Amino acid sequence: MKKLIYTLVLVLIVHCTLNINNSSAQWVSISPTGTGDMHDIYFIDANTGFAAGEGSGKGIILKTTNGGTNWSQVFITNGNGLWINSIHFVSATTGFACGELGYVRRTTDGGNTWSSSLQLANKNLKCIRFINATTGLTCGDDTISTNRGPIFKTTDAGITWTKVNNSIYHMDYIYYLDANTVYASGDYVVYKSTNGGDTWTDIYPGNRDCNAVSFINANTGFVCGNFTMIKTTNAGVNWNEFLVSFTDTNYHSSVYFTDANTGYLSLINITTYAGKIYKTTNSGLNWYQQALTGYADAIKFINANTGFACGSGVWKTTNGGGTIGIQNISTEVPSKFSLSQNYPNPFNPATKISFQLPVVSFSSLKIFDILGRDVTTLVNEKLTPGTYEVTFDGSNYASGVYFYKLMTGDFSETKRMLLIK
Repeated sequence: MKKLIYTLVLVLIVHCTLNINNSSAQWVSISPTGTGDMHDIYFIDANTGFAAGEGSGKGIILKTTNGGTNWSQVFITNGNGLWINSIHFVSATTGFACGELGYVRRTTDGGNTWSSSLQLANKNLKCIRFINATTGLTCGDDTISTNRGPIFKTTDAGITWTKVNNSIYHMDYIYYLDANTVYASGDYVVYKSTNGGDTWTDIYPGNRDCNAVSFINANTGFVCGNFTMIKTTNAGVNWNEFLVSFTDTNYHSSVYFTDANTGYLSLINITTYAGKIYKTTNSGLNWYQQALTGYADAIKFINANTGFACGSGVWKTTNGGGTIGIQNISTEVPSKFSLSQNYPNPFNPATKISFQLPVVSFSSLKIFDILGRDVTTLVNEKLTPGTYEVTFDGSNYASGVYFYKLMTGDFSETKRMLLIK
């Protein structure tokens, strides 16, 4: 993979904006050997899980019973190009998968064997979700230009399917909030159903691709798409758009919230295919970058700390992706404001920046490049007196001179640093 090149600079700002923070993280590769891209992942518990995607040109489903340490192939398609795009379980024994050429597959023995219950002709199915063992939805795209985004529903465990929505746009994702409230997203659309998927209303008036959906509660939800994120706080009546990274040229492939505050977002650069994962701990106000050696198509968590991601590989975290954001390294009250020189300097690829606050201050840390362009923010919050430290990871950035500036209501200072690779 080529490295994603960006020019950066660090600054501390006083106003509240959506921002990104670089910091240490811990996503560990548990990639199965001899496979291609994994398009979806699902874990029943901490030990038993499945990865679905492609291998040797064919569609495959892999299973682990020890948390991803070892994987066994439990299904492979007969022909090439029949990739598995989505996998979902409703219990420890019953699960469903779908993929290219409209195949829907089902297991009733914990994923050890899979039956091909139906082929929806001319369809490439992107997502499958069930609310219980019999009722579910699948969506994707069609070869017919006037019906590019069909949504199908089953009430007999996938034996038969009824088309419940036609869209002129490709459909990518289905999200059950409950048995009645369902969201579906795709190219330039977000559909909502309040009767379990029988009828649908387009609730997104924008012009962005909408790749995945995750809701915190009945009112607040996020949709990730190409070059942007959108958020609603009134169940989709209105949407607010925001960027997750400066000069955003990323494909936002998956968004997943574990609780009302904590969520994860995977990004793929559409030119270099370099990947990143971002984490929020305040309902999407701030996003902190976590390390990833590859790119992720899907993210799933089984509890607050243990999660899995898949794409160009498969990764696991047991600590929520690692420590993020600013660290308070001393609560002793300093005598004055100060901004320390980063250490080490020059650095490759990471460096630490510390500063001191003698009083309660709203402080932020932002990045500018050598031309003065605003790139990203490391800190943007109200802090109590003390000494703070932030790690900046330059792994994805070009060698060069960068500047960081501390700014509060009463103080501002800028320093220079050098990244050499």
